[in-house]
Amino acid sequence: MDEIEYKLEQSRKRVFFNSLISTVSDIIILVLLLRTGGLSGWSTVIPVFVVMALAMAMHGRTILFQMGYVPQYIFDCIQGRTARDMIEESAAAAGISYYEVAEDLLAGPEEFQYLGERNLYFFYVDKVYIIPREKVAWFYFTGWRMMTRLFHWETFYLPHIGLNNGEIMTPMGYVFSREEFEKLMDGGETLLPRAVMGRSDKLARLYAFDREKFLALRYIPNETILSASERAEYLDSIDDPAQNPKGMNRDTMLKSIGALLLGVLVALTAIYFLMRNTG
Repeated sequence: MDEIEYKLEQSRKRVFFNSLISTVSDIIILVLLLRTGGLSGWSTVIPVFVVMALAMAMHGRTILFQMGYVPQYIFDCIQGRTARDMIEESAAAAGISYYEVAEDLLAGPEEFQYLGERNLYFFYVDKVYIIPREKVAWFYFTGWRMMTRLFHWETFYLPHIGLNNGEIMTPMGYVFSREEFEKLMDGGETLLPRAVMGRSDKLARLYAFDREKFLALRYIPNETILSASERAEYLDSIDDPAQNPKGMNRDTMLKSIGALLLGVLVALTAIYFLMRNTG
């Protein structure tokens, strides 16, 4: 547990400083633009405002997380709330103790740090997820394409856990590499023997609208509810999440840049006609 706590604490600090730098730089740019607009006229800064607004709209979730995480981390530091406190709070909410978490992780398979004997654990900077393995009826991933270096994209895998009650839990920010994804999928039959491993549109519709049939796939196999042929049809429909990942690639980036330029052109055109009519 010491290693997990250390890594979680370091991740919290790293995300805080990155978020702080990003948030402060955004505020400084906005203040400078407002000052420039007040001194030199708004026609000079409106195009930049348009570009910033479009860029923020494209990355709204990230910006909102950063702006929220900075005060949260500062408040945690003032209160003396550590990574261990986060684990203890989530453990208490799950009805277990910190020491039971440690014992459970030690009893789990060594090659999967997030997998205990009884629970799944996902440790992220703003939340610790504890999910009972016995309630997992569906485990799947969605692919997310991220730019790791300039114009170089890699696909990572975001886990989603469907419980037997119809709730889907998504540990936001916790992504798997291709190697980790393949290792879990290959061992899924043993690690989560009652869960459907993988996703397709057919499975998603079944889980949403006919959960009794979905549970009959693997969680509570029942051929009176779901025939063997239907079961095979659903399980054979599973897609590779790398085939249609979300996120941005070179094409979508170029389209986004085009949209930004179009926005600037529209703003400049509007300013031109406005100044012409008022002049």
